Amino acid sequence: QKASFIAEIADDTSPQLGGVLATNGNNIEFPDSSGAEVNRLKFGAGDDVSVYWDGTDGHITTLGTLNIDGADGHEMAKFVDGGAVELYHNDSKKIETTSVGVDVTGTVQGDTFTLDNSSNDWVFSVSSNKLVISYAGTAKMELDTSGNLKVTGDVTAFGSI
Repeated sequence: QKASFIAEIADDTSPQLGGVLATNGNNIEFPDSSGAEVNRLKFGAGDDVSVYWDGTDGHITTLGTLNIDGADGHEMAKFVDGGAVELYHNDSKKIETTSVGVDVTGTVQGDTFTLDNSSNDWVFSVSSNKLVISYAGTAKMELDTSGNLKVTGDVTAFGSI
């Protein structure tokens, strides 16, 4: 008995791979996705992970936690469905979002630190080896490396100065 042959793979409604798909230097391309069952790359028995482009943004959707691991198996990031985002350094969690903000394990380092207060932010910065505290863009206090403190405005003390 002769096997049937389909001239165009697009005509096959249930193609099967018996091995690795080689692209011979070409891309596998998907047009914009217009729905949950249209132009998406899916993984898992229940379509647990989906990768697609909606015409404006790229998306990776997952049921449960999305883990990003290095080729050597080290944890790099976790995205918990409806919960935390965790970032790792060498398998050690360093940053985690929480219901009230961010939790950092270790040292936080930066050039400036801004406390948001609408348009009147408090900014902590370093300039010419001085710690400068500013409010609404105006320096209010400077502390130099010798321990000298310069304050713009009144100083109220409840003890010895």
